[in-house]
Amino acid sequence: MKRRVTSVILALFIILAALNHTGLTAEAASGYSIKVNYTENVVTIYLNDVPIRACLCSTGTWTPHSGTYRMSTKYRWGLLKGNVWGQYCTIITGNIWFHSVPYLSQDPSDLEYWEYDKLGTSCSAGCVRLCVEDVKWIYDNVPSGTPVTFYSSSDPGPLGKPQGLKISEAPEGYRGWDPTDPNSSNPWNGDSSYLGYAFDSKQYEKYNPDLKSAYGGDERKLKVHWLTTGISEKRRASDEFDLNFYRSFYPELVSKYGNDQYALVAYYNNTGRSEGQIGSIENSSIKYIFDAKYYADSNPSLKSQYGYDAEKLWKQYIETGVNSGKQGSLIFSMSYYKNAYPDLKKAFGDNSILYLKHFVEHGMREGRVASSNFDVNSYKMQYPDLRQNFGSDMTKYYIHYVKHGYQEKRAGTGCEEVVKATTVYNGVDYSKVYDYYYYINKYPDVRKYFSKDDTATIKHFVEHGMSEGRQAISTFDVKAYSRNYADLRGYFGNDWKKYYIHYMNHGYNEKRSGVAAEVTNPVTIYKGVDYSAVYDFNYYITKYPDMYKYYAKNDVGALKHFVEHGMAEGRQGSASFSAQSYRNKYSDLNGHFGNDWKKYYIHYMNHGKGEGRVGALNKIDKPVTVYNGVDYSKVYDFNYYINMYPDMKKYYAGNDVAALRHFVYHGMSEGRQAKAAFNPKAYRTNYADLNGHFGNDWRKYYIHYMNHGYFEGRKGN
Repeated sequence: MKRRVTSVILALFIILAALNHTGLTAEAASGYSIKVNYTENVVTIYLNDVPIRACLCSTGTWTPHSGTYRMSTKYRWGLLKGNVWGQYCTIITGNIWFHSVPYLSQDPSDLEYWEYDKLGTSCSAGCVRLCVEDVKWIYDNVPSGTPVTFYSSSDPGPLGKPQGLKISEAPEGYRGWDPTDPNSSNPWNGDSSYLGYAFDSKQYEKYNPDLKSAYGGDERKLKVHWLTTGISEKRRASDEFDLNFYRSFYPELVSKYGNDQYALVAYYNNTGRSEGQIGSIENSSIKYIFDAKYYADSNPSLKSQYGYDAEKLWKQYIETGVNSGKQGSLIFSMSYYKNAYPDLKKAFGDNSILYLKHFVEHGMREGRVASSNFDVNSYKMQYPDLRQNFGSDMTKYYIHYVKHGYQEKRAGTGCEEVVKATTVYNGVDYSKVYDYYYYINKYPDVRKYFSKDDTATIKHFVEHGMSEGRQAISTFDVKAYSRNYADLRGYFGNDWKKYYIHYMNHGYNEKRSGVAAEVTNPVTIYKGVDYSAVYDFNYYITKYPDMYKYYAKNDVGALKHFVEHGMAEGRQGSASFSAQSYRNKYSDLNGHFGNDWKKYYIHYMNHGKGEGRVGALNKIDKPVTVYNGVDYSKVYDFNYYINMYPDMKKYYAGNDVAALRHFVYHGMSEGRQAKAAFNPKAYRTNYADLNGHFGNDWRKYYIHYMNHGYFEGRKGN
């Protein structure tokens, strides 16, 4: 520990010859002169008799009270009696010098800070002490031979008496340095532990008007005040960092550091900020999960008590309101967030701060819903202009709703599918080969990961789906396109992406067909056996999505699968024969064949049909209305649909699943009426507001009626 020099420093100096002796002896011809006011401890520097600089100093018992002397030799460091040191020493006369406040060693970080606090008072033995900035200025600018006049007066001088700095209360590591020392290692000059992001002199004045009136914008004095007093008082000194907020938002740090405010400031500057910690409400997304005006308006008693004082309202919210279930903004409700996500409840229990931090630091980015007023996924899906601007940056959707969307009366909830999905990626329009709705419904993996993000979906299609040969629109099948045109196969081989590009740039305009022709006269004979009594190609591939996926254009492969697998699995291959119905109707067969499904087909083909036995029920009992978890019963009735359209009856009269699937994937887009109580064309005609929103996009009329119109009492036909 550095020893404190308690004795008064004598005016005598021991000058070491080896210490940077400059030997300046030139007569002063520069026009400079210096006056030292012994009484007021002020040094005033003149140029051509005009005062240009006033410096706070400390004189002492042996300081001359009068007389004029000539400056002479200068020393970068001078060893003082008592084994202490001074910087930037200049001899005035004999043993009376200008020099800095003493140091315990020849080290600029070893200042006698308790002596520094005395600048402006008479405390030396006789020399004239100054701060480093002032004494260095004399050392650098005022030549030897310059006259120095001593006098005593209660008038400090023409430029007045500068205000001193008190640094004894500054943190260790700071107080050992003169705040005015320009040395690059001086912590007062740089972004250090207690300054860094936590301090800005102009912002310190902004948040503390009393300091503006006291220091008038003097950056150094403001910095010294912050380090010696402001931190302890938990004052705010930057937009980025609010110590009071930081303490409330990170109680674990308070538990660790207690009331050591300096440690908290240092932690944020050195560690917390780089780890993503939040330093203030205004400088983070917290200002969107806590809206002081919203909170006050929603709680009249608090409004009457605090008005719109954001700091007081935040304090009330964090200490009391959040735990009592009060909602802090449109997008965040603690109780909702806690109950909506079991993983968070398991991890955080009843620690409200952890939920707040999670939502700000992770939940918004992950697109989690934290309020019944706002579903970010719904908001994103509903507004293509926002998707174009924000892409997959989920946090920006929350912010937009709070700052603009709510005032613009945009809906924060209620949208279940992407509206006006994009077909453009990196400036290229893929609409000839890509449809978002078709793509996500055709491929479960795509739907699983991208169903709520049209931008990510088209990105997947362009960067992966095209190369994999995935079909993304009903009017273009890349493999069929390849089969149809030998000239393209010769150029592109199995490079599927090139077929898409060719069709988009050339094939479409050349009126080339993007899909294969329907299979005509599909086979029913396999290995010499005719299965037509129990098998129909179109029925089979339509009824089973896996069959359609692999055999839609391959009648031979489809029949082979039916014979070698489908019959054993009890799959229905024709509307006129169901193995399950056949078994249930004829107990004599059930007794012979049990669960060996294939034998029921063979029996019907070889005997049952000839005997006039019935192969399938004529009427489906309770046809399905739910597909992929969605109930379409408000707009769909199986019997109405197949009787309304001859093509539907032809292919789906005995297959309610396939009929519903056709309606969902095709019928709705084509505007087909599937129930007496709902006619999309009449619904459009009846309601101009829907027509304005949906235009010719028939599918949206069905969805609107199912989700909204029916409950609003709108007429469906």
